[in-house]
Amino acid sequence: MKHIFFFVIVASCLLFANNSQAQIFRFGIKAGATFSKFNWSSNVGNMIDNNSATGFQVGVMTRVKIPIIGLAVHPELLYTTSGSDSDKFGYFQIPVNLQWGIDLKVVRPFVQGGPYWGYAVKKSSKRDNWDDINRSNWGIGLGAGIEILNHLQVAFKYDWGLTDLSDNSSVSFKNRVFNLSIGYLF
Repeated sequence: MKHIFFFVIVASCLLFANNSQAQIFRFGIKAGATFSKFNWSSNVGNMIDNNSATGFQVGVMTRVKIPIIGLAVHPELLYTTSGSDSDKFGYFQIPVNLQWGIDLKVVRPFVQGGPYWGYAVKKSSKRDNWDDINRSNWGIGLGAGIEILNHLQVAFKYDWGLTDLSDNSSVSFKNRVFNLSIGYLF
């Protein structure tokens, strides 16, 4: 009887330890739509078509939750598209957000913000080459969302690109991207 009782206690402790560990570190997938345009300036006239572009994002995410205070670190690895109608770029992007949320029974509303870095790997542009384009892009993102039933995340975020994407001294343009996404945490 002692051995059965001891086994039940140990198994319960391992089960609860495994569940609490799963709540601290989570892995997931994410996809969504992007709505972007350039914040641009030029000293030689209108050189850039600044119509907004609709694109997509897809990737993986993790969440490392800091117990008790509602904070979590939320890094992601995404493939995302942004730019304008005539100059669209595909980036591998790494945002690292700090999330603060309130754990309720069914939902967890949260706000998030943090830096991102991206590297352009694809372009659909009037330009023939990459000579006048800065491929590296970094900026700041702010947003909010809701986590439903501890798995499904619906979020929106606005990214302010801080890098001048033009290597031409007469033109300056930076990404401005609104993201709408849905994710699933395992």
